[in-house]
Amino acid sequence: MDGKLTDIVVVEDSPTQAEQVKFTLESHDFAVRVAGNGVRALELIEEKRPDVVISDVIMPQMDGYELCRRIKGDPALRRIPVILLTSLSDPRDIVRALECGADNFIVKPYDEHYLLSRIRYTMENIPIHEGAGTEPGVEIVLAGEKHFIASDRVSVLNLLFSSYEIAMRRNSELTKIQDELRSVNERLEQRVAERTAALSEELKKRKRMEDALKESEEQYRIIMETANDAIICIAPPGAIYLWNKKAEEIFGYSAQEVLGKDLYDIITSPEQRKKGHHGLRGFFATGVGPFIGKTMEVTAFNKEGREFPIELSLAAMHIGGEWHSVGIVRDISERKRQEQELRQVKNFLSDIVDSMPSLLVGICREEKVTQWNLEAQRVTGLSAAEAIGRPVAEVLPDFYPWIQTLRSQVQPRRSATMEKLLMNRNGERSFYDLMLYPLSTDPSAGAVVRIEDVTERARIQELMVQTEKMMSVGGLAAGMAHEINNPLGIIVQAVQNVERRLSSALPANRDIAGELGIDLEQVRGYLERRQIVQFLESIQEAAARAARIVSNMLQFSRQSSTTKQPEPLEQIMEKALELAANDYDLKKKYDFRSVEVVREYQPDVPPVPVVSVEIEQVLLNLLRNAAQAMMENPPEKKPRITLRLRTDGRYGVMEVEDNGPGIPEGLRRRVFEPFFTTKEPGVGTGLGLSVSYMIITSSHRGRLTVESTPGVGTCFVIRLPIEERQPTERDEE
Repeated sequence: MDGKLTDIVVVEDSPTQAEQVKFTLESHDFAVRVAGNGVRALELIEEKRPDVVISDVIMPQMDGYELCRRIKGDPALRRIPVILLTSLSDPRDIVRALECGADNFIVKPYDEHYLLSRIRYTMENIPIHEGAGTEPGVEIVLAGEKHFIASDRVSVLNLLFSSYEIAMRRNSELTKIQDELRSVNERLEQRVAERTAALSEELKKRKRMEDALKESEEQYRIIMETANDAIICIAPPGAIYLWNKKAEEIFGYSAQEVLGKDLYDIITSPEQRKKGHHGLRGFFATGVGPFIGKTMEVTAFNKEGREFPIELSLAAMHIGGEWHSVGIVRDISERKRQEQELRQVKNFLSDIVDSMPSLLVGICREEKVTQWNLEAQRVTGLSAAEAIGRPVAEVLPDFYPWIQTLRSQVQPRRSATMEKLLMNRNGERSFYDLMLYPLSTDPSAGAVVRIEDVTERARIQELMVQTEKMMSVGGLAAGMAHEINNPLGIIVQAVQNVERRLSSALPANRDIAGELGIDLEQVRGYLERRQIVQFLESIQEAAARAARIVSNMLQFSRQSSTTKQPEPLEQIMEKALELAANDYDLKKKYDFRSVEVVREYQPDVPPVPVVSVEIEQVLLNLLRNAAQAMMENPPEKKPRITLRLRTDGRYGVMEVEDNGPGIPEGLRRRVFEPFFTTKEPGVGTGLGLSVSYMIITSSHRGRLTVESTPGVGTCFVIRLPIEERQPTERDEE
């Protein structure tokens, strides 16, 4: 790595020590910038981001801990490794380093080789540190003070093994000192006087080293025992040499039971051991493995043989010329259980949303789709994967203007509603109810839109309104018929009396004529020559015809009988014709009397069980539609309606055929749909043919079909069972 590291910031308030460190690093081709305190160091870091920061702990204005905390707290600087210079005079130094997020530390005094080795070690472990995730902190108590450590696992391991290496280094120094002391003791008797001062100094040095070793061991023990994850270390060929209390708690084995044993024999299944041992051999040889520096989820076994999930983070450490593996283990059984419960709740809520018959669409503040249920998928043809994340204006373009209106009207904690919105889609009228529910107290935030197709409900409501209107019209017609009957009766009676008064056969007429000197035969001749007799006959004929019209109106307006009676179909067709001929609307707009009516009746058609007024209603509706259609004929094509009556097996068949423009194939399939009409608004409701279809098929168990050739004409065919029978499955289909 020498020569590759480009920039190091050294923070040291002692100019002498700062120059010494700068000289050492620059002699190894490092670029060095020096700051006398933490404030100046931050300025240098802002000017140019260094590769490493080496900082003394004790400094004026801002100490090393605060500087490290500032660097690690800044997202743009937190990846810069920070090495602290400390004397390790207090166990709390390590805890403070962990608290501020330091990556490593160097113990004073230090030599050139040790300084360079710490820098290399820190730079080599940067990739491992970058792969580590953020962990929740841990609170420890040291010397009566509480400390909160939020460093990630790799930082903990770095400081842990730095402490361990320092302890080993000092232990080695102590051993060397002890060897020297033994040599001194052998010569002590000869050199007591000369070495008294030197021996005293050596004893003091030994005491300092022992105290430092105890402090390091205490720091190491605190870190191990207070970690909230299991920490396990193995050395070649896979033997466990570190097993903390959390590992004992998770796996159920005490440290005495596992130290020195093979890790895979302890916590894995027999099937996993062979593969694990193979991977360890490669790692111990090269220090490289597919899972080093990564966090993964695997299964493990505790002392009782219970299998449970764990989260494992692996790191590699090069100690004493050998590669060691360090694993941080967390039992995630509870987390997995909570995730399973969350999935179940999510699936349950998803099932509820998908089972709704309405379109349910969630939208965010930016009006993009966040929820898309099965009904929305069915109506639009877009799957949830295709719709989620797209603007609602793209996936629901027909409804988007209404959704915008609802969003402008919505208030916190209150929904907005729009009902019976009319939409023409593919030539068909549909009605929809829209409701928008805000997800929070902020109306501009996300919301849920429910779109319900209420076409059928609207049709039923309109049908009920139309039925009420028809009942009112029927009642009005009945009242008018009764009122007309009174003067009509007077007219008929007066005409009859006039004819009686002019008859020469009555003695009273002859007597009065004789008294007045009038010849009744001459009067009769005068009346005939002046066509007065024909006028009287016309009045009587018109009165009789008016009486029949009133009778038909009364019969048509009465409540239909639910009991079918055998009726001659020819008579019903003639009554319907007479009603059509006297229909005011037809007279006003279409002049039904100008239509040529052709009758093709089979003479032997038997009576058919029907509710006659209902069949008259159907025929009248077909005749009205035919007359209206033929108004589009060109002037040279005279309107003609052909009425046919025949039998076809067990059915009595009635046909109403016109020579109008006909019905295109695409529209012919929909003529019996409720509210479907090709007429101008206000001319037709789209209910006539649907009601007729219901009367024939549901009430009479018959069939109503239509045949049409564009440009030639249209023929409606009614088939009614000649004999009353119970409905079969075929009829219901």
